[in-house]
Amino acid sequence: MDDGGLAKAIEAHCRLLSDGNKKDWLALWSDDAVIEDPIGAPPYVGKASLATAFWDFIQNLSPMSLRLDRAVIVRGNEGVAIIFGTLTVDGKLAPIGPIVDHFLFDENDKIIRMRAFWN
Repeated sequence: MDDGGLAKAIEAHCRLLSDGNKKDWLALWSDDAVIEDPIGAPPYVGKASLATAFWDFIQNLSPMSLRLDRAVIVRGNEGVAIIFGTLTVDGKLAPIGPIVDHFLFDENDKIIRMRAFWN
């Protein structure tokens, strides 16, 4: 996939999480994917963990809406997105951002690692 295709995959990550579309969101990830969200937290390892533990984490913050602050930056098999949005905290929508997500893709253009930098 070219840089534009990887950027579209990162854009889809934000859109599908916001829409709560678990099936299509999981299709973006490799079987051995790792998510570290936020940096320093115990990672979610493997697609099964993404489908259960990480998805539960996301559902506890939903409804949520993520939007890209600017164009995704892609170089080679890596990409960075700057994200703002809203999520649910104690039953109320709260603003979030900036979040900087760093993505690494495998040779099949699946996301193999995502690290989220946020406070």
